[in-house]
Amino acid sequence: MSELKYKANETELSGARWALAVVALYMLACALPALGQADIGLRCLFAVPFVCFYPAWWANLALVAGLVGYGYRKWMFALTLGIFAAALAASLLLPRLREPNWVLLPGYYVWLASMLIFLLATVRVYFDASQNRGRGKQDS
Repeated sequence: MSELKYKANETELSGARWALAVVALYMLACALPALGQADIGLRCLFAVPFVCFYPAWWANLALVAGLVGYGYRKWMFALTLGIFAAALAASLLLPRLREPNWVLLPGYYVWLASMLIFLLATVRVYFDASQNRGRGKQDS
């Protein structure tokens, strides 16, 4: 049983590192030029209400809600929102879903990387947690 508890603590520590990496990448993306004529990511984030019409902008809300779920160990909730966040963020790669004069700059790709790393982190932690639950049931 102590081995199972150790594995759970190790998974949570690893999960905290993943979350920190996601937040660090997201903050870096806010400081880098992301779209168009070198608009920094922070400006793109707060260009409300205009950006609300683009599906990719909603990835920000999905990421924040997913990180909250991740912090509360709601792995399925975080995984679901991680899938949505990554899919919405990647939608800007489809030219028809963005303005024709927009050019994707490094900040966009760092932002997309933060979404994809969050998705990978939630997949990993979700399956580690479900595997630990399975072991716990076998030990009982």
